[in-house]
Amino acid sequence: MKLSSPRRLRRILLRAGIALALLAAVAAAALFFGPFGFEPGSEDPESDVQLGRAVTVERGDLARVVSAVGNVAAAKADELAFEVNGKLARVLVAPGDVVESGQLLAELDAADLEQALLEAEESLESASLDHATLLDPPDPDDLLLAKLSLAEAEAALARLRDFEDPQTEVMLRSSLLTNERSLRQAQAKLADLEGGATAEQIAAATARFQRAEASWLSERESYEDFLDGPSDLQLETARLTLKQAEEKLEDYRDSSRTTQTDIDLQELVVIEAREALAELEAPVSEAEKRRRAVSLAAAEQEYENARLQLLELTESDSEEIAVARIDYQAALLGMSSAQLALQDYQDGPAEHEITTAENAIVRRQIELRRLQEPPSKNVVRKSELGLAAARRRVDDAREQLAKTRLNAPYGGAITKADATIGVQPAAGFIAIQSGARPQIETRVTEIDVGKVAVGQAVTIEPDIFGSEEIFEGTVSSINPEPSSDAGLITYDLTIEFGSDPGSLLPGMTVALEIIIESRSNVIVIPLAALTEEDGRVTVEVVDPQTDLAAEREIEVGLRNEIEVEVLSGLSAGELVRTSLTGAEEIDLSFGPPDDEE
Repeated sequence: MKLSSPRRLRRILLRAGIALALLAAVAAAALFFGPFGFEPGSEDPESDVQLGRAVTVERGDLARVVSAVGNVAAAKADELAFEVNGKLARVLVAPGDVVESGQLLAELDAADLEQALLEAEESLESASLDHATLLDPPDPDDLLLAKLSLAEAEAALARLRDFEDPQTEVMLRSSLLTNERSLRQAQAKLADLEGGATAEQIAAATARFQRAEASWLSERESYEDFLDGPSDLQLETARLTLKQAEEKLEDYRDSSRTTQTDIDLQELVVIEAREALAELEAPVSEAEKRRRAVSLAAAEQEYENARLQLLELTESDSEEIAVARIDYQAALLGMSSAQLALQDYQDGPAEHEITTAENAIVRRQIELRRLQEPPSKNVVRKSELGLAAARRRVDDAREQLAKTRLNAPYGGAITKADATIGVQPAAGFIAIQSGARPQIETRVTEIDVGKVAVGQAVTIEPDIFGSEEIFEGTVSSINPEPSSDAGLITYDLTIEFGSDPGSLLPGMTVALEIIIESRSNVIVIPLAALTEEDGRVTVEVVDPQTDLAAEREIEVGLRNEIEVEVLSGLSAGELVRTSLTGAEEIDLSFGPPDDEE
C-alpha cells in the first residue's frame, strides 16, 4: 500500500465531502420514509444496519503528515562582484553558459596593478640582494679597493700640505716657456699673412663673435658677484643647515636605538654642511682673485679677438689670416693658463681645498670600516624588517591583481551577465546557480513546526497539470528564526531531494507531505468508523450474513485526518460501518484508485 500524495489526499477529501453530502440527503430521506433509512418497498425494514457504509478492515500503511507547498531552488545561488574597483576589460560568459569551478568569468583592466606588482618585485629583489650582501663577508677586491681609495685620499691631503715640490715647479716653468714660444710664433705668422674671406668664413666668425660676447658678459657678472661675496641670506641658510645637522648627529649619538651606520651617515652630512659654510665664509684669496681676473681677461680677449676676426673678414682678410688669428688667441690663452698654474703653485693650496681633502679621508675611512666590521644586530634586524616588508608588498600586489579576475566559485549555470566594457561593473552583475542537485524551500506554521524534525522523510509531488511523478526527500534544515506575514507566524524549512529531480527546475512549485510518523502493515480503518465517548473507542462491526451491526470496543494507535491504526479488537477481513455513505466506496489506500493503476 503506497503512502498518500498530497494530490491523492485532496482526492480522498473530495470524495469524503461528496459522501457527507449524500449522507445529509439520506438523513433527510430517513425522516420522510422511516427511521432506518430504507427506501419504500424495502423487504427488510427490521434490519439493524443503520445509515452508513460497511467497509472491509484491511492491513496497510499509515502516516501522519504535515502538508506544505514549496518551491524548487538551486542548492547555491550567488550574485558575483569584483573585490576591487576598476574598468571592465572583458566578460567571458553569457546567461545559460555552464561553467566549472574556478573558471574565469570576467576581468578588469589591470595595467596599473601589473605595474605595481612589477615595481614591488623589483624592490624585493633589491632588498634581497642588499640583505645577502650585508650577511656575506666582504669581497677581497672590494676591501682592497677601499684601502687603496683611502691611501689615495691621504696622499692627496699630504700633497696639499707639502706642496713645495721642485719637480712640479720645474714642470710648470717649462710649460710657461713653451706657451710663450708658441705665442711668439703665432704672432709672427699672423703678421705675415693677408687675404680675403668667404661667406662661410664670415658666418662662422659671426657665430664665434656672438658666443664670445655672451661668455664675456657672463664671466664679467660672475667676477662681480665673486668680489661682492656671498649674501647674508646664503650665509644664514648655510649656518642653519650646519646647526641642524650637528644637533641631529648629537641626538643620534645619545640614542641607544641608533645604529653606527646612521651615525656615520649623519657625520657625512655634517662634514658637507661645514664644507659649504667654509666655502662661503672663506676670505677672498689673492690667488682666487687672480684666477678669476685671468678668466675674465681671457673671456674679454676672446671677445675682442672674435670681434677683430669678424671685422677683418668683412674687410676681405683671407682664411689663412683668420686661422692664424685663432691660433694666436689659443696661444695667448695657453700662456695665461700656464702663468696662472705657476702662480697657484707658488701661493700654495687654499684652506677649503685642505678641508675637502680631509673630508674625503673621513668618507674613505667610514667605507672601509663598513667592510671590515660585521654588521650589528640592529643593522641586521633593520635589514630583515625591510626584506619582510618588501615581501609583503609583493604579496599584497599579487592579491590585488588576482582580485581583478572574477572566477566561478563553483560549477553551475550563469543566469545573468549584465555589464558594459570600459566602465566600473555594478555589484552582482554576474549571477550563478550551482549545478549540484537542487533543493526545496518551504514554510510551515508555528502549529506544525514543533512536529517537524531534521531527517524526516518527505514526499514531493510537482504541481504540474497531468503529472503523476512522485519524488522522495528529507528535511535538511529548520530555520529557528520566525517570519511574520499578516500575523501568521511561519518557519523556513529546506528539503533535500533523495534522487535526481529530473526535469524540475528552480522556481517550480511542488506539493509536500512531511511524514511525521508512519506505520507499515497494520490494521487500518476509516476515522469515520470510530465512536469516541467517555474515554472509550468503539466501532460497529457488521455481520456479513445478517447485515446486523454490533458495537465493539477497540484500541487505536496512530491516526491522521482520514484513517486510524487499530491496535486490538479488529481483524483483517471484518466489516465495520462508517458514518459515510455514497455511490462510491472511499478509497482507503494510499496508492492510486483501481482505475488509475
